[in-house]
Amino acid sequence: MAAPAEQQLTDNSPTNEVIKLGEFSAAFARVYRVPRYIDGVPENDVEHSYSLGLVARYLADRFYPDLNLDLVVSFCMIHDAPERYANDTPTLGISEYDRARKEADEAVATQRLLLEFPESHADVLERYEKQEEPETKFVRLVDKLMPLIMNIVGDGRRSLGWYGIKTYDQLQAMENEARVRLNRQFPEFPEIISLHEELTQRRHEVIFNSEGELYISRLERVRGTLSDTLMRVARVVAPK
Repeated sequence: MAAPAEQQLTDNSPTNEVIKLGEFSAAFARVYRVPRYIDGVPENDVEHSYSLGLVARYLADRFYPDLNLDLVVSFCMIHDAPERYANDTPTLGISEYDRARKEADEAVATQRLLLEFPESHADVLERYEKQEEPETKFVRLVDKLMPLIMNIVGDGRRSLGWYGIKTYDQLQAMENEARVRLNRQFPEFPEIISLHEELTQRRHEVIFNSEGELYISRLERVRGTLSDTLMRVARVVAPK
């Protein structure tokens, strides 16, 4: 005899747990970020987490042999999980008020996930959010490289245009704030800080013209406006 529907929903059998993880992954893939691929499609959180895992594992192995590579990858997979419910909040040039609201929303989402995730996943998420282990801090810092990389390999002009950035001077002011904050928060990873500087410079070379301005054609502006509209709609209708 089949178990009652209510029992099927609450039962933590392996079958139900993997189905729930599949449901989480499907919803997580519908959380869209500002960075765009070269065809204008926005990156989603599943793609971002995978890319972060590739980059962070390489950098840990290259520069910091004392870091646990398995932990690094695990933290990469889980680091943005609260955005399943809180959604992604772009942080370039974010105000202190919006940053506090973002952190509050993600704290609520984290507590929800700690109850929903299998124990092993909940443990990894809780450890990441505490930011006490060197691997958690390392992943949080490498995460700051990812928008730069995406802006270089994808459509960085449109990504920055989403923020209203039109000139090099506008972007540099935001980058200077970020530079001070990263040096203060992550002094134990100077190689990654240096890499952040190099990627920042590479982004400038890729997306600005000789006058220090973003060049976006009229057709690209139309496409970008339509893509931005669809992304904002997706943020509003994303299942909670």
